[in-house]
Amino acid sequence: MEGIILFEGNEGVKRLRLSPLVELEGRAVPFVGTTGIDKWTELGVGIRFPDLDKAYLWGLVIPHLMVQSWRGMKFLEHVEIIDPGHTLASCWYAGGDRKLEKSYTEHLSEAGIPYLKLQVLRAMILNQRPVEGELKNAAQKLRHFGIDVDDVEE
Repeated sequence: MEGIILFEGNEGVKRLRLSPLVELEGRAVPFVGTTGIDKWTELGVGIRFPDLDKAYLWGLVIPHLMVQSWRGMKFLEHVEIIDPGHTLASCWYAGGDRKLEKSYTEHLSEAGIPYLKLQVLRAMILNQRPVEGELKNAAQKLRHFGIDVDDVEE
């Protein structure tokens, strides 16, 4: 994956669901990053499985919400099962301050964060943000490549 990794979360062991019948287990490192290095790149939340040589990222082309992506990364640290098609987007949306749609809460429950635990985690994680210096450095790195960052979040 060509892109930029801006933040890395805490490593843990997680299961990667490739299909309903195929799951692999390995070390997993959540991160915030991009899919490329131009202004049309996606910025979002991702996960690397170094032992499995796999990485996945889910994000948006516009707007580039670094803080929401960072919070989504924090939710990924609590997930047990990664379904790349659903888990990453669900964690990213959980990191936002809007009401979470039912489909995202269901995906997170299947991934190991049941509804009540999700509510506790949201109350905690939505009050956190990256360290200010790290956030400014990440924004400068993105702007160096011509990637816009949402200033409202900074």
